[in-house]
Amino acid sequence: MEKMTDKELSRKIKLLGPWWHPIQFSKNVSAPCFFLSAKYTPLLWDMINRNLPETLHGKSIVDLGCWSGYYSLEASKKGAKVKAIDIDKFKIKQVEFVSDYFKAGIRTENISVYDIDEKEKFDYSFLLGVLYHLKHPLLAIEKVSRITKNKIFIESEVIINEKEPVMKFINGSYNLDRSNWWIPSIDCIKDMLHSTGFRKVETVEMPAAILGIKSLRKCLQKAGLGKYTYGRVLIVASRK
Repeated sequence: MEKMTDKELSRKIKLLGPWWHPIQFSKNVSAPCFFLSAKYTPLLWDMINRNLPETLHGKSIVDLGCWSGYYSLEASKKGAKVKAIDIDKFKIKQVEFVSDYFKAGIRTENISVYDIDEKEKFDYSFLLGVLYHLKHPLLAIEKVSRITKNKIFIESEVIINEKEPVMKFINGSYNLDRSNWWIPSIDCIKDMLHSTGFRKVETVEMPAAILGIKSLRKCLQKAGLGKYTYGRVLIVASRK
């Protein structure tokens, strides 16, 4: 890609918007991301990075439901060969621009998680902010488990005050988003991962203050989902 002026870069970013991830393209230009994502996305990456090797040279990562490509880009900076997958063509265009701009070499594919090629294997898999958007979450985890050689990272909205392995069927009522289907309990995600071959499963709970949880709680109450306490967690599952 030819070098762009800040004005040209800003124009291109605007054309590709709206953006979900806070990607800093230059000293003066960044993607105008969703306000909750500005702090949360770097925090989540820091937590993921603590569970990755210091270098990812020679390793491969698949970022499923990649959105704007922040995590794909950060993994590529550590030396990983990255493939970014999303069902939304618009998001794939964002990732392709990010990859070209930073010369990150990120491969992309515009498919659903249900359609991934199980012949292609990866050392690590990211399933971040995706699980509750899936109509068939266990099927998706089974598919991803078949392509994952080492660890899978799942970040999701969860029920945190339920000890049983259950999922709340929300049918689009959560956060006024019709693409949402389920909110699982933490133990539900853990049991699904154990059932698909992951031996060690660990949970990292996210600080609620980062998320602007109060506004989300009001939305949940209006939707009749106030019985449970909700939060975000990062779950790291490994084969060994």
